Amino acid sequence: MPTLRPLVWLPVLCIAVATLSSGCNALDQDLNLLRKDPMATWTSPGVIAETRSETPARPYGVIPSSEAVIVRSLTFADENAALTAQAAARRAAQLSGWKMEEPANVIGWKQMEGRLSSIGITGSFDDAKVLVISISI
Repeated sequence: MPTLRPLVWLPVLCIAVATLSSGCNALDQDLNLLRKDPMATWTSPGVIAETRSETPARPYGVIPSSEAVIVRSLTFADENAALTAQAAARRAAQLSGWKMEEPANVIGWKQMEGRLSSIGITGSFDDAKVLVISISI
């Protein structure tokens, strides 16, 4: 004899999917906010290659939460070009509102829509010809 019990779970399933989807949209908003920052697309003359990774935020819950992050690696022909670009990137970050920490000016912060975000502008540990720019919120 057929039962209607499985149909009772259908509305519950729909509500759960809708709730999770709206939560994902909020997390995507963090990544979209980072994408709007000038340092997410800043570049320098002499870049011969760029890699980029974007990681959306994860919500609080059973899995530890994480911030939304954009990491860009800009490769130059030589170490001097990378060092010059690093100084230029720090100046560009300051001009776009980032407060760079003294004395090295390697890390910084600013408010994005009322939320604290951070930036790192450093050379790569693996290759002196690579400049790494990381922003997160």
